Amino acid sequence: MHKLSFIALAAAFLAGEATACDDMMKAAPARAKANLASLFSDQDYPAEAVAAREQGMVGFTLDVGPDGRAMRCEVTRTSGSPSLDATTCRLLRSRARFTPATDAKGQAVADTIRGRIVWVLPPPPPAPAG
Repeated sequence: MHKLSFIALAAAFLAGEATACDDMMKAAPARAKANLASLFSDQDYPAEAVAAREQGMVGFTLDVGPDGRAMRCEVTRTSGSPSLDATTCRLLRSRARFTPATDAKGQAVADTIRGRIVWVLPPPPPAPAG
C-alpha cells in the first residue's frame, strides 16, 4: 500500500472497557499486529466522499476473536459521512489482524478494541495563475 499522501489518518486504540471480572480473566489485551492507520491508503478514500469534500473522525469498536481476526465493527462516533463510516469498518474487518488477548491461563480469548480513524482531505489545489 502507498504511504498516505491523499488523506491523513490517525488512529488511537485502547483496550475495550472491561468489568472487574473481565480484568481478572484477561491477562493480556489484544494487540494490533500493525498500526491500524497503516491499513488505509489514499486509494481507499471513497470517491463520493471526495466529490462531496467529506472528512472527519470515525470512532469505532472492533470485536477481536480468539483467532486474532476482527469479527464485528461498530461505528461509535460518526464522521457525518456514511461512506467514510462504512469504509472504516469494512477495511478494519478485512485487513486488521491482532495478537489475541489471553486469559490468566494463557489461552486466547475474545477482546474489544476501541479507536478512531481521522479522514482528512488535502486542501484544494491552487487556482491556475493567469
